[in-house]
Amino acid sequence: MGLLSTLRISKFTAWVVSGLPDHVARSELDTMNPSTEKRAFRVKIIPKGTLPLTAVFLLVSAFHFHVHSLVQSRSLETHADKFGPVEVAKWPSHFSAASGQCFGQEFLKPYVLGGNSPTPTPSNSHSSTPLNAEKKTNRNQRRIFANYSQAKSLCEDSTLRAVAFGTQSNGIACGDRGVILRTEDGGLSWTLIDSIHESTLTDITWINPKRAVIVGGSVDRVTGISRGVVLWTQDGGLTWSDADDMELPMLSKVTLVGQKLQASGHWSDSLLTHHFESNDNGISWQASNSPRTPMDDSELSRADQLRWRVATNRILTVRDACRTSQDGICLVGDHGVIALTNDRGQTWKMVRGENRKSGVLFVSRNPATVAWSLVGSEALEERHRVNLICENLRGPTGQSSSNDEALQAARQAAIGCGAASLDEIQFAKEQDISTIIKQWLAIHEPAVVVLDGSLQEAIKDSFLSIGISRKVKRVIEYSFCDPEQRASQGNLMHQHALLSRTGILASDLHADSMHWIDPNQAIGRSIKLVTLYDVASAASRGESLMNGLSIKGGENLSAKMPEVSRRKLQIARARIKNDTQLEQLVTKSASTDQFKQLLLHLIESKSKDDQFRLVWQTIRKTKANIDDHPSLERYEIALQTCIDRFPHLTVSHWAQLKLDSIRNSVEWQKLRTLLPQRAKRSQLQFGITDPVLSPFQTIDDGVQQASAISPALPSVSRVVVPRMDNTAAESTQSSSRKLELDLRWEFHPLVLLSRDAARQRNDSGELQIAANSSPNLQRLTQSSTAWSDFLKSNGKQTLTALEAISPPRLDGKLDESCWQRPLTQKDGTSIRLSHDEEYVYLGITLPADRLNPESSESDTTATLRDQPLHEFDRLKICIDTDRDLLSSMELQVTASGKVFDSIDGCKHWQPTWYPAIQTTTETQTFEIAILRRDLTDLPIASHERWFLAIRSIEADQKQSLSFLPEPENWLQVKFE
Repeated sequence: MGLLSTLRISKFTAWVVSGLPDHVARSELDTMNPSTEKRAFRVKIIPKGTLPLTAVFLLVSAFHFHVHSLVQSRSLETHADKFGPVEVAKWPSHFSAASGQCFGQEFLKPYVLGGNSPTPTPSNSHSSTPLNAEKKTNRNQRRIFANYSQAKSLCEDSTLRAVAFGTQSNGIACGDRGVILRTEDGGLSWTLIDSIHESTLTDITWINPKRAVIVGGSVDRVTGISRGVVLWTQDGGLTWSDADDMELPMLSKVTLVGQKLQASGHWSDSLLTHHFESNDNGISWQASNSPRTPMDDSELSRADQLRWRVATNRILTVRDACRTSQDGICLVGDHGVIALTNDRGQTWKMVRGENRKSGVLFVSRNPATVAWSLVGSEALEERHRVNLICENLRGPTGQSSSNDEALQAARQAAIGCGAASLDEIQFAKEQDISTIIKQWLAIHEPAVVVLDGSLQEAIKDSFLSIGISRKVKRVIEYSFCDPEQRASQGNLMHQHALLSRTGILASDLHADSMHWIDPNQAIGRSIKLVTLYDVASAASRGESLMNGLSIKGGENLSAKMPEVSRRKLQIARARIKNDTQLEQLVTKSASTDQFKQLLLHLIESKSKDDQFRLVWQTIRKTKANIDDHPSLERYEIALQTCIDRFPHLTVSHWAQLKLDSIRNSVEWQKLRTLLPQRAKRSQLQFGITDPVLSPFQTIDDGVQQASAISPALPSVSRVVVPRMDNTAAESTQSSSRKLELDLRWEFHPLVLLSRDAARQRNDSGELQIAANSSPNLQRLTQSSTAWSDFLKSNGKQTLTALEAISPPRLDGKLDESCWQRPLTQKDGTSIRLSHDEEYVYLGITLPADRLNPESSESDTTATLRDQPLHEFDRLKICIDTDRDLLSSMELQVTASGKVFDSIDGCKHWQPTWYPAIQTTTETQTFEIAILRRDLTDLPIASHERWFLAIRSIEADQKQSLSFLPEPENWLQVKFE
């Protein structure tokens, strides 16, 4: 009674409320008794000086709960050494809102209890047909994953990302692969609802006990365009219908505010916002015009997942939680697990997915370095449960991008390979690496850990040592390799290995996954495996990473392996020669007509899953082999084939833009004049080491000249009148009319900019009044998106180019008057630009540690032209003079002066340019002069504008700028 004696009666009411757990602590508790009148009951305010028998009972109950909380807190403290330091709290932070909200879901609202919400009437264009009915014209039925991904059969094992209850008995859970589960008995049993969707469903909210709304979405392969999905039900979740979500991007959260639904997600280029609202219970949506209601879009953090792990004392990775009653809580998570408590967390019951946990945990530097073929082999072929975590989600370009979209793209790749999910490790500067790794291993408890060889050594060492201490049975390191030059140590998974149970090649898994991660590198790769630690006495034999280990039942997928026909295996074996056939087709076709016929024949011989992969591989291979006009025509045929055969994919829309750019852009028109009419050796002798005198200094200065041959009086390129292939344009327009308008693509900034550039170039050949920019582009400029800073006339990303009174001396010092207007980027790069009648000058200053110098052995070849530079750190400069962001002139230079120049990757462009490089202890400075005639045929006019992108690239990083441009990567140059 010592604790009770310290309390005064006047504080009794407040103490009773504070004695409840955080997730129900509030001054007025709304609850519902479904067996009575469905009305809101409230805690009675006890007058001062009175203490009735009911209050005594509540006081004793609160004291009992207080003691239980102390015991559980002590339990958390005892787990600190096991899991690493973690904030001691009963519930995760997402579950402790004073309003009773639980990760975006508020339970038992007064307006729900009344049941007076109006029943919406479906619009004419959106029927209320249930999801298990056939709706062939619905755009959302487009498949996201290949057949081998087994999206439907793996719904039983799919990760659940949201759960919510409309009454104490009726609840809905949803997640990956479009899975929807329903319960009518308070969560004790769950029924799988048929769904036509393969998109990830991320959140649920109930409007009344019968009506609920689910949101989610996906991203398109290659282009990464975000697509939203909204489903609604009016029968408690038995049947679901599609909402009008044509303009919506992928949504992450939805909540009911008054009589209005509010949702948030990825950026919408057509609606110019992250926030959306619906006034008809989720049937139609528009941009939110109301004041923003705070909505937590973040997922459960690593710390929150660990708190649930400790609170439940179960091995599960929790993705969402909600209340089922005043004392009940429901958890959902990876592998489709559902846990339930009806006594405020004192005891937990696994009502779905008992003992399910990760068998193999892959740890990679970023999604581009994941061994996707190995992931798919373990999950789809060997039927083991797989999870992935990455050191960071930074894109392959090394530039910052939207973490939400990067995470979703990586997760779709993981789901396509059969994995449960993919997460970011979430390293924090103030935390020790080993502590964070200890927590991740505690969350997943894997039997096998597979480490990316490109991880930091400290991270690999920590996973190895902590994994051994946490009784991980096997630790393996992988790296990509050339199968012909591999070392004798370790095992090899060949890129053309046949996965006989799945009926595909290992390269298929890697290529299809990279369509979401980095389409420019969507090719199969062989993988070398080295075992770092193994509890098995003998070396493991077989194709699985878990061979020779005792496997628990919960570490295997529940879904049965589908049977593979012998014919499918024969087709897969035949595709082993696909790379050789395609190489011969691209390089040895006698004519473009023969190439087109053979390509169509090769496509028709493939299954539907293999056709897009083949066409995309053809596009990449023909682009890499542009040496003359016939090879350029083969590239155009490959793009046109993509347009004709896959009109429902956004990549076909991109292919049409790219084809128009090849035919009309300034860069490609310049390149066309340089390409030979027939295949022959170029007259330019690459690799000449005899220096040519630079016009900016004497021979004693030893400045590097990039040009292999620089004529004394360079000839002026003829002015090329843009031409339009009317036949191709007409056929494209006629086919596009058959498809519904894709608003998510039509309003993408790349589309707006490329069409505005085409209008400024007058590609159509028709006379028209030239405006400054299109209305849609002006609307984008005035928005609050990152594109606004890039497109504004004097925005944060506008670089002013001064006219040079006299040519600067190229010495890397940037001390002349023409370098007075620098623009400093977030990464510390300082950029200056000036010009005169003959040259364009660039001054670029980087932090000293940005580009590592080459070894002394390689410095002797510093004057060679157009060398392969992927082995060295280098600076890349992209100049887009017609501002379509589809093609650019590219200059690359290393710290020692090795150079490479191209137009859109084709090295037949040989400009005259001179780099001078100076390195100090703090900075690296590149002072560059480029002959103006090699960039633009006409003199630069006052107030003319170009686009410019400058970035540093690490060694062995072959990736170009993002497939679809990101505004953070580009600058706008304004000439004065």
